[in-house]
Amino acid sequence: MPRRRSKVWNFFTKLNNNQGRCLKCKNNFEAKGGNTSNLINHLRIHHPNIHLEFLNIKDQDNSFNKNDLNETDDISDPPCDIANDSAEHHELVPLNSSANLVHKSCTLKQQSMNIYKKLDKTTSEKYTNAIAYWIATDMQPYRSVSKQGFKHLMSVICPGYTIPSRQVFADNKIPALYFEVKRRIKQELNSAQFLSLTFDCWTSNAQQPYIGITAHSINSDWILQTHCVTCTILDVDHTAINLKDIIESTLKDLNIPVSKVSAATTDNALM
Repeated sequence: MPRRRSKVWNFFTKLNNNQGRCLKCKNNFEAKGGNTSNLINHLRIHHPNIHLEFLNIKDQDNSFNKNDLNETDDISDPPCDIANDSAEHHELVPLNSSANLVHKSCTLKQQSMNIYKKLDKTTSEKYTNAIAYWIATDMQPYRSVSKQGFKHLMSVICPGYTIPSRQVFADNKIPALYFEVKRRIKQELNSAQFLSLTFDCWTSNAQQPYIGITAHSINSDWILQTHCVTCTILDVDHTAINLKDIIESTLKDLNIPVSKVSAATTDNALM
């Protein structure tokens, strides 16, 4: 009984010199006697997203009826041309089980190629904004988007998505996210009838002094709202005048009148 034709050929073109040509990178690899180990290893190492698709197709093939005509690994068999997406592939009328199996193979190849279509602008922007949210929320460095592991993750999740450079996130996406969050916080604080403030001075590992100011309010549903409204370098003496100027500057930036602040709590670092 002849051996079943390996589904790895869905991603390679059979050549006459016992070789297979990768449809993705166009490189040739040995495939003597129908041995496809080199081809599979190439996909696994250099094209992991395509390798995952190969495994999925392989699983589907295992579910085919055992009575289907077995395909062979004869290197001279002509491959199905997946580059040709014309209507003739969809108009094939199988005359026997062999033709039916070839038609199934062509369909699977066409489905696998659809995965790599470039995303439309709206969907691509949705992915980019989600990455920006991840960077900001989990405090990830911008360089995370250029690391190999992250690139591999995105290539598996959505091969058609192109990751923007970290400069796009640093100069555009994260600042835009910051101003949007700031706008919502200003809206919440301005709708509050009264506010209370807490202050904290601290020193970073680099021996740089900072002051953090947190605003507290109760909304119309009697839910406590807490927002860090500033965390700025405190490169002046901790005098009452200097601290007053920082607090007033913060409130002015948020369009909050001083009269709305009903209480303030400090730690000893401000004394």
